[in-house]
Amino acid sequence: MPESAGQRLEDLLTVPPEATESAFAKLCRPPKRASRNSLVEVLEHLGWLDTLALPEGLLVDLPPNRIDAWAEEARLLTATELREYVAPRRHALLACLLVRTRASRLDDLVTILIRQVL
Repeated sequence: MPESAGQRLEDLLTVPPEATESAFAKLCRPPKRASRNSLVEVLEHLGWLDTLALPEGLLVDLPPNRIDAWAEEARLLTATELREYVAPRRHALLACLLVRTRASRLDDLVTILIRQVL
């Protein structure tokens, strides 16, 4: 993993001075119900996730069930607990969580758009 991507993942675990929670907490927050009213929120969240983009093909060798399991493991931890993991493991868990969260938000967007059309 490139150093810049690793640093972006590490930055998720720190609370900026002007914020009340870490980006990791925002990443782990469950989505609201996919509805027409939440379209703007879903688009904003997807835009934010895109700023955290990982290198293309980073998880290509991992089977989907492993990505799901590691994403769920990361979601169940707090930022403090995650900081106790060794860096490679921490980065793998965070990368899986990012990929799955982005996929989930894209699913929400498609659900909203389908409801709009029908």
